[in-house]
Amino acid sequence: MSVPDRIWVSNLIDAVATRWAMPPIIANLVTIGAVPIILTVLYFNVASGYTWTFLLTHSLLTCLLSGICYLVWYYDQKVLPKFISDVERITGPEWQSVSNGLVRFYRADWWKTTIGYGILSPIAFAANFGFYQTQGVGEIGTLSFTIYMLYALCTSLISSLGIHLILTTLIAVSRVSKTDLQIDPLHVDGLGGLGFIGEFCVSTMAIASFGALSFPYAFQLATGGSFESVVYMGVGLYLVILVGIFVYPTIQANRQAEEKRASKLEELRCRINQLEAELEQVENTAEESTGPLVKKEMELQRLREKYNEHQSVRLYPLSIGVIVRFAGSVLLPLMFLLLEFYLPTVL
Repeated sequence: MSVPDRIWVSNLIDAVATRWAMPPIIANLVTIGAVPIILTVLYFNVASGYTWTFLLTHSLLTCLLSGICYLVWYYDQKVLPKFISDVERITGPEWQSVSNGLVRFYRADWWKTTIGYGILSPIAFAANFGFYQTQGVGEIGTLSFTIYMLYALCTSLISSLGIHLILTTLIAVSRVSKTDLQIDPLHVDGLGGLGFIGEFCVSTMAIASFGALSFPYAFQLATGGSFESVVYMGVGLYLVILVGIFVYPTIQANRQAEEKRASKLEELRCRINQLEAELEQVENTAEESTGPLVKKEMELQRLREKYNEHQSVRLYPLSIGVIVRFAGSVLLPLMFLLLEFYLPTVL
């Protein structure tokens, strides 16, 4: 089975960007990114009785939905290909088939995630229909109802693509951790060549952090609609997943690398012990010839240096830059949480 060169979102954005000679981010805004914006403008022009708070929180959600497809394109064309290229440098030939399956999952199997996750938005709309009616959604069959139902379906599709992106990262690092990683103690990243894993995870986390723009909308839904506990559980689960995108894969990669290092150190230790035994034998039998003795001593020194290099290298794929980006990625969600829980008290 052939590997698609793009996910359908990238095909659409690239086609428009090439045809009209515009940056991909603009091409997104005039194609699929325009859909939630148009539906929002139409809705608030035909609806009546909505609050300004609902208008504001809905607009933030619309900004998120409008930008997600560009992030999906960016992940597809920049983040994922770089990760696969980086992995190829430290794995064996078996990675080719693994990476093909991974790319195929992201670019061709997005519909599976949409079926599994996408049903949530229409269900939430139906379950909280009473709340939406207080915000201008009319009875079934009215224009305002039709527009907002289309908005719910649009939310379902686009948010599913974001979830699919996160799933791809988790699957990618899980599969990498099961491959034969080659640790390079002299790699420039100072992490045995594994620094790219942290970079990949924190890049995905930074993309996922924009999901916090939906918090105000979710909190208003929790206050005015049904299933308040479900909404807050969903927000809590989002935060767990957000941190898990970074923590779980890096722990998995570190564990596999530690096992690989332990195996390499044991191999070197056995060779050092064997060479030391051979040196004793040479010292006892080659009293007049120093050539074999010097040669084995030099080899023993080389093996000990190699042993020390492998023993001292840091294998947790975290650099200072990655940690700073991790901290920055959690600031937006935390800011909205603080606003939700403390701003009303202050006011």
